[in-house]
Amino acid sequence: MFNPTELLRKPYARRTFPELDAYVRHTAEEARLLSPPPKESAVIIALHERADGYYMTLIKRPEYNGVHSGQMAFPGGKRDDEDMDLAETARREYFEELHYRLDNDVELFPLSEVFIPPSRLLVQPFVVLLPGEPSYIPDAREVADVIEFPIAKLGSTMEIKYHEVYMPHREMHVKVPAIPCGDYLIWGATAIMIFELRDRLQLVDFF
Repeated sequence: MFNPTELLRKPYARRTFPELDAYVRHTAEEARLLSPPPKESAVIIALHERADGYYMTLIKRPEYNGVHSGQMAFPGGKRDDEDMDLAETARREYFEELHYRLDNDVELFPLSEVFIPPSRLLVQPFVVLLPGEPSYIPDAREVADVIEFPIAKLGSTMEIKYHEVYMPHREMHVKVPAIPCGDYLIWGATAIMIFELRDRLQLVDFF
């Protein structure tokens, strides 16, 4: 029986995935040694159950003059000086972007940190199991669309497309793996987090 909470509580040894080799970047440990050091940030990977299975919430960023314009992402953002820790950052940003409050007693399951070279962010992802199907009020300044993605699509038949993007830190165009999501493509750091989540939840075995 598929039990996300039980699987997320199991010890996990981080590993690499050959499909992601195009994403050349520092590890979190290496990124911390950079000068200046990267800015800390956190995101929430919210899972909720429907009658036909579990879904995760993704957002599409608005178009703007910046490196993450129009990209698919998980709700989140940079740590504020007032944030006690990155868990508080994740909860605060989740509320600011989607107006859904995560109480302090809601368990957060950390995944591996991901360094994003173009914006020099070191991102801590947290997985959350919501008690029911969420109702969101997205902030139009930060969220162009909200997408509920069935995690069963991340199983053994997960589709991967190769998407050409310009990587400013490498000053070149690179074809990178992307996961189709309706009319959108999930790539970059968000795809990296999804690959680990897929592994942690053993989705290839269940779906």
